[in-house]
Amino acid sequence: MTVDKIIRLVVGLGVAISVLLMHYHNPAWGWVAGIMGLSLAQSAFTNTCPLSFTLRKLGVSDSNCAK
Repeated sequence: MTVDKIIRLVVGLGVAISVLLMHYHNPAWGWVAGIMGLSLAQSAFTNTCPLSFTLRKLGVSDSNCAK
């Protein structure tokens, strides 16, 4: 998997899980979904994402193309 795919997977699962927790447990879990969505939106404008930095440090490749 590439960095972009992992980021989309983590954020998508995080939002989905927090929405389920908000519905079945406590409405305060909506903050988690909101913060993750805002973080994803700001990363589109600033091109910075803490998860992408961490994944690259761990050696995850940026693309599937051979270099």
